[in-house]
Formats: sequence, C-alpha cells, structure tokens
Amino acid sequence: MHFTASAITQDRWDKSGFGCAHLGKNNKELIFGLSCPSFNEALWKQGLNFFNIWLDKPNVNLESILSLWNGLLDEIKAEEAAAFCLTGEDHDVAFSLLGEAGLYFLQPIQISPIIEGKQPKRFSQVFRGSLVLDSLLIGGTYAMMRLIPQETVKELFRRSHSQNECSRLSQEMSRRYDFTLPLITVAASPEEAQIYVLPQPRQTQVVIDGSRPMYESTRNLNKQQPPRSRILNKNNIMIAWPKIKKSFDYLKKQSPKLTTVLKAILTGAILTGKYIYIFAEILIRKTSQVLLALFKVVVALIHPRKTWPEKKDYIKWKILSQYSRIKNWYRALPKMSQISIVLAVIVTGLLIYSLASLAYSNRNAATVSEINLALNEIDAKSSSAKAALIYDDTDRARALTTEALAVLSTLKNNKNLSSDKYSFWERDLNSLLEQTEKLTTIEKPAQIYALNETAPRLLTLWKGNILGLESAGGKLFIYNIKAKTLQANQANELKGAIKILNDGQNIFVVKPQEILRLQLSPFTVEKTELNKTEPEPFAAIDTYTKRLYAVLAQVGKITRYDKTLAGFGKGLLWGNQTYAALKNGVSLAVDGALFILTSEGKVINCQNGTCADLNIKTPDLALLKPDEIYTSATSKFLFLLSRTKNRLIILTKQGKVVAQYTSPAWTDTQSAQIDETAKKAYLVANNNIYMISLEGLK
Repeated sequence: MHFTASAITQDRWDKSGFGCAHLGKNNKELIFGLSCPSFNEALWKQGLNFFNIWLDKPNVNLESILSLWNGLLDEIKAEEAAAFCLTGEDHDVAFSLLGEAGLYFLQPIQISPIIEGKQPKRFSQVFRGSLVLDSLLIGGTYAMMRLIPQETVKELFRRSHSQNECSRLSQEMSRRYDFTLPLITVAASPEEAQIYVLPQPRQTQVVIDGSRPMYESTRNLNKQQPPRSRILNKNNIMIAWPKIKKSFDYLKKQSPKLTTVLKAILTGAILTGKYIYIFAEILIRKTSQVLLALFKVVVALIHPRKTWPEKKDYIKWKILSQYSRIKNWYRALPKMSQISIVLAVIVTGLLIYSLASLAYSNRNAATVSEINLALNEIDAKSSSAKAALIYDDTDRARALTTEALAVLSTLKNNKNLSSDKYSFWERDLNSLLEQTEKLTTIEKPAQIYALNETAPRLLTLWKGNILGLESAGGKLFIYNIKAKTLQANQANELKGAIKILNDGQNIFVVKPQEILRLQLSPFTVEKTELNKTEPEPFAAIDTYTKRLYAVLAQVGKITRYDKTLAGFGKGLLWGNQTYAALKNGVSLAVDGALFILTSEGKVINCQNGTCADLNIKTPDLALLKPDEIYTSATSKFLFLLSRTKNRLIILTKQGKVVAQYTSPAWTDTQSAQIDETAKKAYLVANNNIYMISLEGLK
C-alpha cells in the first residue's frame, strides 16, 4: 500500500501550520503529518524523531506510542497539536494522534476508537476516510475538524476519485471555513499514486545561511524554434525537378511494371479531373438556364397587367419549353454520355444527401453535447446543494437548486432530451427544493372540530380556549380545547375589528381607531379608554408587558400605549422617528423586540431604536406572501401564516427556516394560533379547526 500527499511538498514544513514527510524503514511505507497553531522547526524535528522511533520498532505498541506522544506534547506545550501516520503494514493500519492523549484507529471499513476514555469530548476525529484503493483521506487539527461532521465527509468524498475533484472540494471547504485541508490519496503503487498529484517540476535543495532547506526549480525550458522556411516556391521547384526526374528514370529502369501502374493511375486521375471539370461546366450551364427560366416565371407572376389565366398559360409554356430543351439536349448525347450523366446526377444526389445527413448528425451531436454539459452542470449543482443541506446551509442549497432548475428550464423544448428524463430531473430538483425549504406536506391533518359556518379570521388563545372573531358579522366563537365544545356570541360593536388579543388578564378587540374590552362571563363589550392622537388607523397591533405596540403603516410609525387603570394612556412615538420600511406593514409580533411583517414578504426587526430587514432567503417570502406573524417572549421561533399558499412557516428569530407545513386539505386558510406550552399549532381552514404537532421543532 502506498500513499501520496497531494499539494504538500515532501520533507518540509511551512508557516501555514502543517508539515508532511515521506519516510521508509524496515519495509514500512509511511507518510507523517503534523499540524498545530504553534508550528515551528523545532516541533517539526521532534515530530520526525518521534515517528522515526516508531519505524525502528519491529511491532506496533500503541501504549508506547501514546507515551512518546504525551512526552512530545509536554515539550512543545501544545494542546491542539495533531499528527497522523499511515502505513501499509499491520492490517493496513492508519492512526491519528490528537492533543491531550487523543488516539484514534483507522481501518479499511470503519473508524473506531482503540483507547477508551482517552479522548476528551471537545476533540473530534482527525482523520476521515478509508484505506481502500482510490479513496481519499483528509485530516487536520481539532479546530478544523470540529466543523466537519463525519457523515458530511463520507458524503462529500465517497465519489472523489480524481485529483481535480479532490482539489475542488478542498477549495470549496477552504472558502467556507477559511482553512486548508490536508488531502491524502491512496493508490496501489507509487507510479499509480502519481496520477493523483498535480505536475511538479524537479527540485534542487539549496541551503541559505544555514536556515531550513529551500527549493528551486531546475526544469530546462525549450528554446523557441525558428520559423519554418517556405518550401513551395518557384526557385525550390526548379532546383528540385532534375532530382525528381532522375528518381523517376531510375525507378523506370528498376521496375517497369510499377512505372506502368503509376502512369495508369496518373492518367486515370487526369481523366477523372477532366470529367469532373466537364460535368461541373454542364451543371453550371444548365443550372443557370433553369434559374433564368425560374426568374422569368417569377416576373410573369408579379406582372401587374396580366390576368391570372395569362400568367398560368405562360408558366405552363415556359416549363414545357424548358423541359423540351433539356430532353432534346440529353437525347442528342451519345449513349455512354447519357449513362454518365445519369450516374453523375445519382452520385451528386447521394453526395448532397450524405453532406446534409452529416451536417444534421453534427448538429444533433452538438445538441446532445450541449445537453450532456447542461445535465452535468445540473448534477454538480444538485450534489453541491445536497452537501450544503448536510451542513444545514439552506440558503446556499436553495440558491444552487434554483440555478439548477434555471439550467433545466433551457432544455424543456429540446427534442433530443426525452420527456421522461426531463420529468425525472424536474421531480428530483423540486423535491430537493422542498428539502431546502424544510417543507412537510401533511396528507391527512388532524381535524379537531368542524364549524359548519363562516370561519373566523381573527384568533387568540385564552385560558384553554380558542377565541375566534368573525369581524364581518361581529360573531365571537369560543372553542374549549379540552371539552371540545363551541359557544357563539354576537355584538354589533365587534364588526370591523382587525385584531383580537389578550395580555393574560384582559381580552381586547382592536378596531382601526379604537380598542374594546371583552368579558366572557357574562358576555359584555365595553369601550376602553385610549388616548390616540394620530388620525392614521392601526395597521397592526400586539401587546407585551401591559403595553400595546401599534404600527401606523401609512406614515411608517410605531406607537406605544402604556396601560392605565381606565385603559391605555397617550401614544408615544417608538424610536422618536418614522421608518420608511414600515409603510407596508401588515402584521406585528412583539417579544421585547418588534417583528413587523410587510406586504412584500419582508420581516423587519426593530429594537433599540433601529429597524433592519432580517433578509430571509429561504423560503421565498416574496412568493409566499404571508399575512400574519406570531411570537412571544418565551418562544424561540417566528410563526408566519400564508393564506394564499395555505402554509404555516416557522423560522428562528435570526431568520433561518426551521419547518414549513402545508396540506392538500387546506384550501381556504383563515387564521392560526400557536400554543408552545403544549407544543401545538391550531389552524382554521375550510371552516374546520386543525391541530399540528410541534414536537419535532429544533
């Protein structure tokens, strides 16, 4: 078993914190690598000495290796030093060493620890991979490897069998995590291993001022060749002709039969050329006559003074006369010439057909080549998107999948791509797009109650009840979740309401210019004192710690109303300024910070007097157009409801998608409420109340 370290100069170290050496003793092939933040020449020499001691040993003693390694760590005082050793002996053993006595054992099939309890929890495996031929190993310090899960590495490098692919993946992860991964490729022999390494010039070791070895290239560059002189000119031919004639005369004397054959071939070539010339002349002459006749026919057709019967008679006469001329000319030819003309026409037709077929096949080949390139690009983007999903980078995965769908759309009407293959890629990419959005389609949602009448669009949770307000008719529904019973009350004062909410003690119904207080037992509606001085109506409103926060979307203001004994006091301008981003606000949720949902699908986060867009890329809220946003001080999530798409969207408060729920049974979604204590969401659609379990949210 042989190993080659790619893109790493052998027997040297550099300031990037990584070194690699190729050693060999006692029929052992070894590549040694060492990396740590405090990398230096002394540490490199100690590491080489450490592995040279191991090479001298006839048998591998893991305890002695661990002891030597701990001694080395004590000397260099490095906690995050990492080393690795590969050898073809001892059942293809490869092991890696970490700081603080971490030791791991690598076998051809799986990675398993061999010294239990020695690896601190904060350290991760240095090496991932397999010693199977044409496989790949990667390694690095804990700081590198803790960012790369084992499953991710297996997925990324399972198909990596070429240096170009390995380098591309390494560069991709280097850009993502800002470090370079050491790559080790495995081959059956040093010669075969060389195909995995980039071309390297021969190097000469030079020592400058006793410092560490430097390397310079000794490759000899080819000198530029002078331009070739012209051969086919008059002077050269005149000089060469006597020699050519002399050669022919000598050949005639030595082999008269060969000379006769050459003379016959030359005569045949001359006659063939003459025949082609005569045929081309006839073809051009007759073609010009036919084209002239066609021109006269066209002129006759567009003649303004001739009637259609006259034009028809002229065209008929012209065609017959032209046909008669060609027929008389053909009959006047000798029999052999007639046969030659027919054969020439057939050969010319076949030649034209062959050229046309070749051009068509080349065009098809080019089209197929373009399709294959496009499909390869789609496959690469799809694979990268799946890898990004493993890293939980949903934004990048969605961007790559969208790009792949855009490339696929260019092949939609291509006849050289079968509809089945196109449908397969379309289904695969759409499925991947749903994975990037973490969309769950519930085929049979849990229905807990059928209202059998117009469903409310305004909901709030109140002491184990779902309160729903149908503002057009002023009807209030009270659904007891535990008892599964429904009561209804109606009041004209509730008509035109835009929000129903509660602060844990009181139930409030918000209208564009006023706030009402509800009591359920007995059912009463009373107007609450509200010192509202702004003429603009409420666009969105929510409560937090005995305060009301309202968005006045027409002017881009947020006002705060503090609770008083009689109601709410004078509205105070939040942030002491207006915000242009809030002029399209449609819904508000408050948990200390303010989250405003706009009609364009943006979520604006306002806190400490400033407002900023969360810049949510996944899912596409501009396409989903959510209508409502919910959260609370105890919640870790933002809940958005899209009535047009019948979808419940769950995000973190930093704007990262957590989950989405939709169902074919939801054709007319009205409203939703979230009970995070019970880990349930209640959604009203199709005049029914549905329940969604939120147990799996992370």
